[in-house]
Amino acid sequence: MVATNSKMLERFSTAVLYGAFALTGVGVALPGAALPGIVAHWSMGDRGAGFLFLMAWSGSSLGALLCRGRAAAALGRGVTLLTLVCVAIVLAATYTPGAGGQALALGLFFLYGVALGITMTSTTLLRAGRRVVGTAQELNRLNLMWVAGALLCPTIAVHALRTGGIRYAFGGLGLLFALDAIWVWSVEARASGDGEPVRGTEAAQRLSGLPLLVGLFVALTVGVESSMSGWLTTYAERVGGRVAGAVTVSTLFWLGLLVSRAVSSTPMFERYNSPGLLRSGSWMVAVGGGALWLGGGHAEWALMVGAFVTGLGIGPMYPMLLALVLPRYGGSKVFFIAGVGSGVVPWLTGAVSGWNGSLRMGLMVAWVGAGLMVAVRPWLPRGFRERE
Repeated sequence: MVATNSKMLERFSTAVLYGAFALTGVGVALPGAALPGIVAHWSMGDRGAGFLFLMAWSGSSLGALLCRGRAAAALGRGVTLLTLVCVAIVLAATYTPGAGGQALALGLFFLYGVALGITMTSTTLLRAGRRVVGTAQELNRLNLMWVAGALLCPTIAVHALRTGGIRYAFGGLGLLFALDAIWVWSVEARASGDGEPVRGTEAAQRLSGLPLLVGLFVALTVGVESSMSGWLTTYAERVGGRVAGAVTVSTLFWLGLLVSRAVSSTPMFERYNSPGLLRSGSWMVAVGGGALWLGGGHAEWALMVGAFVTGLGIGPMYPMLLALVLPRYGGSKVFFIAGVGSGVVPWLTGAVSGWNGSLRMGLMVAWVGAGLMVAVRPWLPRGFRERE
């Protein structure tokens, strides 16, 4: 009877953690999906929006480093901080709109990124630590839930912006994270404290250093994904002039990620090796990014095709990179580098856009990043180029 109850609790815990990770997908996609509203509310230009992304996703890299001790306890701290920051963003949007509130907004989005970094890193390490075999497939399933949340985000964001603005979007998210925090502190933290082996970041830091080219490839992969997801809604809205079309383009990007991660998380996919995936994925991102850039001057359908192909190519790459990196080099460094890449590439996109007065020129940053992924991949260590 005890064993049966334990298995039921384990299954329910898995479902809750998957759902919570889907919420972080919503959280990561929300600044990009709600970017037109954020920019208008605090009177930001493209440079300011790019700096907001830099603050948020640099914060996420810091959050990865702040993941200390038991993963379940770190997860509790992350979701609690997320709840508080979402409430603070709602208050800031209510009482400090306009250019005068920009500094406060940037600071809050930095803390928002820190909280997301802690939450995503601790959840990944918690699930990886509980999964002895099939780590790559488990990480793909976990990230599949993340993309499912991100896929829903553009539709949720546009409805929230139409009804109550950014306050409704972040307020609703904060409420859901508050419920998640109650579960984590009352169940997950106690289960982990009973002695369940969970990989912590201290152990990861004792492992060998991450090779420079592997770190660069990780930063480029996450950076290109972050830039595309962050700027696509705004870019498509400026090109097509329609909110509905912009939501469709952004949704197609996340749909591509969802499809590719769904396929790569199946047992059948084990026959296809991760290095081969990194090769084909890099080329698909480069081709899709080119279609997005060229489509900006011609047709909305090209944006839709480019968004879907880019998402399809880049979708399973980061989970597969984690599956290759974690056993060799540990977790904290790769999560930190991923956070840096996710902040720098979107920031450069906004900076180039502000300098040229064209977001289409700004998106060339992500396209160049995709080209660098193609160029760097053949020079990665053997285990990243071919099956060992």
